[in-house]
Amino acid sequence: MDQREAAAIIYRSIMEATGGDFDTAVLEATMLEGTNEMCVILAKGTALTRITVPCEARRCLSELRADMAIHEGGTWYSAHFILNRGGGYQSGFDYDSRPQWELALDPASEREMILEDLQRFPRTDEAIPDWLRELRNRPA
Repeated sequence: MDQREAAAIIYRSIMEATGGDFDTAVLEATMLEGTNEMCVILAKGTALTRITVPCEARRCLSELRADMAIHEGGTWYSAHFILNRGGGYQSGFDYDSRPQWELALDPASEREMILEDLQRFPRTDEAIPDWLRELRNRPA
């Protein structure tokens, strides 16, 4: 799956969930192997509404994350899609910054999930960001 296919699936699932009652939809996702945090914010005029991320969009992002993995370069930790009612979209993916959670995770559990993610999506030493190297080398 590529970004364009993902954007179409996400757009369609949000349209079905909302009846298309928005000007712009913003989907933000933070993901690791074993956990994720996602939200959709709808904008219509000056009003903002937060909705539950449709199941189809969640599945799509999990698949996209795996498909966007770079050989020995890992995959992204966070992504966003900005979808316009007229059909255009923008997307962005962050492969290097430490995941930021709206609801804080237990530090030991977060470390374990980050290291599991590194096993699932390996990186060469050169591709490991400093924060991840420090976390990996820290005693449990």
